Amino acid sequence: MDWLNKLALPQSFEHIELLGYMLLIMIFLFVLFSSFALWGTVLSFYLKKNVSKSLDANYRRLSKEIMDIVLFNKTTGIAFCVIPIITMIIIFSQLFQSQNTSVQEYLVYSLIFSLIGLLLVYSYKNSLDDFKQSEIYSGLIGSISLFFSLWLFIAALTNSVFIESTQTTTAIGYLFTSVVLIRFVLLLLISLVITGAYLTFGIFNIKNTQKEDDEEYTEIAKKFILNIAFTSAGLIPLFIIMDMMMMPDIYLTAGYFLYLTLGLIFLFIGYHLFYLLYKKINKTIAAYLIAALILFLLTYGLNNQMIIYGANQSNFVKLNTEYDTYLAALKGDDKSTVINAEEIYAVRCAPCHLFDRKLVGPPHDEVIPKYFNKENQLISFIRNPVRVNEEYPPMPNPGLKPDEAKAVAEYLLTKVQEDINNKK
Repeated sequence: MDWLNKLALPQSFEHIELLGYMLLIMIFLFVLFSSFALWGTVLSFYLKKNVSKSLDANYRRLSKEIMDIVLFNKTTGIAFCVIPIITMIIIFSQLFQSQNTSVQEYLVYSLIFSLIGLLLVYSYKNSLDDFKQSEIYSGLIGSISLFFSLWLFIAALTNSVFIESTQTTTAIGYLFTSVVLIRFVLLLLISLVITGAYLTFGIFNIKNTQKEDDEEYTEIAKKFILNIAFTSAGLIPLFIIMDMMMMPDIYLTAGYFLYLTLGLIFLFIGYHLFYLLYKKINKTIAAYLIAALILFLLTYGLNNQMIIYGANQSNFVKLNTEYDTYLAALKGDDKSTVINAEEIYAVRCAPCHLFDRKLVGPPHDEVIPKYFNKENQLISFIRNPVRVNEEYPPMPNPGLKPDEAKAVAEYLLTKVQEDINNKK
């Protein structure tokens, strides 16, 4: 999508952080609504097929009611599915304007499949008013389109972390890589569980007390929805572990495990609430279940956002440098200045670091060699330090500008290389 990259502007770290929060919100909205539309249609379609076999009016009733719950308004598809994915395309175009990646392409195709799927599932929903004349194949094709939309969406998110992987395979081949398939199945399981919780609350909501007296319908609806949702929830931890095993060690930070632990806690609370609902339908418990699963989805989204930003730190440093250059040119301050890296080091770094032995922080001769041929990573660390070794206190942010951080990084790499050569 070169034309999108040409429209992109340089971004500062503050802008990148803001785009990250917007991205999280858009992902949350898109996943929620796409989940409801996909699995609501699949479950309704399944029940519709069962009507012709069993002739049970309860299946007909439940099939229609599921679609009324998940697609309650014609404008929701635009507000919670189409607009979020268009926004994601724009955000990723800003974040990856200098990267050779297929993220935007996957999202554009995901948008196309979403539009086709939404048109068809809305057509299927409207046709259920006359059950005998319902457009059953609109529901089938629409759900298949939404299925591919989510597949392409998760491929885009995965590619934003494993950027180099698409350069060694075709765009279609990448969809069938193990990391994409594992994350896609995980997303399908999460979306099915959340849809099941939402349908449980919607069918037995506070405004409708008639269903409480219809024991046969209640039992059919409860067993059908809760059995599927609870079974899917039981598989989620397995695929979370598989997803974690696919991640490079550098992304498995303390923050990653914190969000992972919180997410699993919310998921296990959901297990308990599913069990209570299976024993007896209770509207308050159903509301708590939705809250627990939404919190689980948020922690999952935060974890993915953190991984995306960790994988692209060097790219974001480059964007911020371009932004500073662009801003300086606008202000007329783009005249070249001489930066004395040794002086900056003496003031900002030397109070805590020595080259040959530890002071407050570790000796440079031990830690800097891992950044040889990885200057951008060192610049990123200097500008946004994180705790690496528990034996030392966390490094405070030295507050250097991009060009200053680059100069200090070059100075450190040169000096450490000289020390290594002198010891030979």
